[in-house]
Amino acid sequence: DLLFAEELSGRAAVAIDNARLYRRVQEERSRVEAATRAKDEFVAMGSHELRTPMHSMLGWLELLRRGDLPSDAQSRALEVIARNAQAQHQLISDLLDISDVLTGKLRVKPSQVDLAEAVEIAIEGVRPAAQAKSIHLDVQLDTGGATIRADSDRLQQVAWNLLINAVKF
Repeated sequence: DLLFAEELSGRAAVAIDNARLYRRVQEERSRVEAATRAKDEFVAMGSHELRTPMHSMLGWLELLRRGDLPSDAQSRALEVIARNAQAQHQLISDLLDISDVLTGKLRVKPSQVDLAEAVEIAIEGVRPAAQAKSIHLDVQLDTGGATIRADSDRLQQVAWNLLINAVKF
């Protein structure tokens, strides 16, 4: 009877271990599937964001190539192409920054940064997009020299992203 009880308890322990392992595998599978869905959604969104300025650029380039545009429209076409190329460049930079963050390669270079100056640089980068949509930017910055310790490039990027999203939507 003792041998039978030992064998039975050993098998029960193996069954419990198997059940625990099965549950962990299922949890890991769910986590991997969620991560894959999130990645797929991110790629789809990124593709859409990259495609939007590209379509505009290609359309204006085709009109320019045909030579059907009057000179004032040619000037506008070049402005739109330049603005969309800059937007696309920024999107690609943002994607690379995300990749650097995820891989731990992003370098932050903190220094004393004039907050108003960083925001003003971002505003000037967004101003053409706002003008193209007939949006007037009324800027009221306190230029009292407020400085913060930050990475100037990242701070400008945050301000640019906020502003370009406001203009876009």
